[in-house]
Amino acid sequence: MGSSASSTKAKIRMVGSLKKHTKQEDPKMTRDDLREFIQRQKEDRRKNSVHYVDMEEEAMRFRRRRSSAANTAIFTPRPSLGAEHGIAPLFESDSQCQICGEPAPFEPYPCRVCSRVFHKPCLEMSSQVQGVDLETINLARGNVGWSCYECGNLSHLLTSKEMTELIREYDVYGISKDSKMSQKEYLALMRKRYEDSEGKAMQEKDMELEQIHFRLMDVGNKGKIGWEEFQNDESARVLSRREKGELVKLLTPKELGNARSTFSAMDMDSDGVITEAEAKQSYREFCEKLEKPIIVKRNLAKHTSSLDMFVEEQTKLLMSADTQDKGGVTWHDFVRDQAIYILSARPNRALPRRGSKFAIRH
Repeated sequence: MGSSASSTKAKIRMVGSLKKHTKQEDPKMTRDDLREFIQRQKEDRRKNSVHYVDMEEEAMRFRRRRSSAANTAIFTPRPSLGAEHGIAPLFESDSQCQICGEPAPFEPYPCRVCSRVFHKPCLEMSSQVQGVDLETINLARGNVGWSCYECGNLSHLLTSKEMTELIREYDVYGISKDSKMSQKEYLALMRKRYEDSEGKAMQEKDMELEQIHFRLMDVGNKGKIGWEEFQNDESARVLSRREKGELVKLLTPKELGNARSTFSAMDMDSDGVITEAEAKQSYREFCEKLEKPIIVKRNLAKHTSSLDMFVEEQTKLLMSADTQDKGGVTWHDFVRDQAIYILSARPNRALPRRGSKFAIRH
């Protein structure tokens, strides 16, 4: 009897938590509405999981599709470091709009993560595409690319247990879907969370890192971050606790292809291993090409110093994937180490406002 009572109390707490963290027009959400919401969440995860099967199985399926439908498929390669060296792979995208189901033969808007494509009018009229996803649609045809509303939501990758624990944590710190968080509020939250978990005050250097982290999330330079940005960031934190091999299984063929292309470009002698010298040369060449248009003579010394520091730091991070001291990073090391960064890059980022330090200068 006691067990039944505690179970009932747990369900009541869960219902209260879901009410708080669910967008709703009527604040008095009924129990039936909550059941429907939970069922929708489960269905979303089930549908999403279809796209994240074992990578070898998925690669085989895509190869079969390419050989059998070469005349009708739409190929949408995404530029990468490897593309600079002529190693860009071809990826198959669907031939029909995901929303209306009609053919999309004339340069549709593809997702950079999965095989889905869309008509722009369908995206603009869809209630599922809002905020930053709607603002960045045109990037689908550029070098940056665009993630669809399914792939751009990292919470879809969380298990029911992970999601429940995250919601419980939101309850503890008073975070809701209506929240917009300033840098001051974000830092206070991070400080409190650190003190609760570590039992001591956060160090100054860690606070500085959190400040940088906030500014990276607030690319639009609005001074606040919204729920979607915060939720995706929290989901990435949860995913980072998983075993690396499990994260690799979440990568799609497009993501694996781009990662493989980048690895091949950095493995300059094609021996299957990226050495420290190859990593440094790759990072330097990439940065110099990227920065060349804005370098002026009076800033050359400062630029060179910053470039050297960046190359050293990135090389050190990459070589840390060589956990067995083999003298280099293999493809297996590389993809396991990069998986969390690839997944974290899925969400679309707000376009920088004019005047922002992150705005592109022409």
